[in-house]
Amino acid sequence: MKSSTDGVIGDRRSYWRALTNSQRDGDAPIFDGAYTKSLLLAEKEFAPLYQIVFKILENTLVSELKLNREALSCNSKILDAINQTKALKIQRDWNLMTKLESSVLTLLRAHGFLPEILGIEFPINVRVAHGAPPAGYAETNYATDHLHSDLWAGEPSDIVHGLIYIDGDLLSTFMDLRDCPEALVSAIENYTGTYKEGFEIIRSCPAVSYTPQSGQLILFDGVCAHQTIRKGGNARISVDFRLRRSDPYFFLDERWNRERAPWSKYWYLPQVDSESFVDRCANELRMIAKTGNNDAYHARKRWIDQLGSAELARALDGKA
Repeated sequence: MKSSTDGVIGDRRSYWRALTNSQRDGDAPIFDGAYTKSLLLAEKEFAPLYQIVFKILENTLVSELKLNREALSCNSKILDAINQTKALKIQRDWNLMTKLESSVLTLLRAHGFLPEILGIEFPINVRVAHGAPPAGYAETNYATDHLHSDLWAGEPSDIVHGLIYIDGDLLSTFMDLRDCPEALVSAIENYTGTYKEGFEIIRSCPAVSYTPQSGQLILFDGVCAHQTIRKGGNARISVDFRLRRSDPYFFLDERWNRERAPWSKYWYLPQVDSESFVDRCANELRMIAKTGNNDAYHARKRWIDQLGSAELARALDGKA
């Protein structure tokens, strides 16, 4: 699948240049490349995000594996339980996912990482990456264990990736990240094949050298190649998300609600924190309404309605 630039995103380097002027004084980068940037969050600012992620993990273990909540009384026990699994599907508690987004955006705003950003992937992803991939996964065309750009999976060309390492065996399972030479940007943008077949395009991209740490925030452009490295050992916990530098409702074509990499997952960057998922939905619909884009309003409203929650529909009445 091919992403679309269509003249919407303008100068790809613009966002990365803007970071230089918007970052907080005193931030010492772990690395700082043409299309990559990383820093270590202070323990005090990282703690709220950490606790939200572990509440999501706890709820997932109780829901998916039917574990007793009393057996998950501390974070180390939650990690122990996760390490007994080979794969874990994260439960989407929409209110917690809303709090997760607010926590991440608080960090991004505090460090000046949102210049020129108009949209964000919602919900943000909580990842449990095990030391070995699920059976048969590594052989699939779009396995993240292959070096790739997410543009090759059909993601929008204007994305900026974000990843925050939370906890777990970070030295055994981590992201191999490559910066992108300017000479390769066009070839990466225009490639339309699978991850495996695209290796020759990106094999020369220089590796970013770093040692993964709990609380490490990484940002990188959509053209940057990356892959999951697994060396056995226990699971890694992280969150990841994508930011948009153009209007997430500009395209409402077949990509909006497709099964793989649907663009409906991109919402406007919220201007206020939401206390609940109902508030998040209402705020989104109000932001869309202010643009006068009726097609976008109805597309988002249908997405919300497809969740099939009568309670959500009633709560939204009069809010949006």
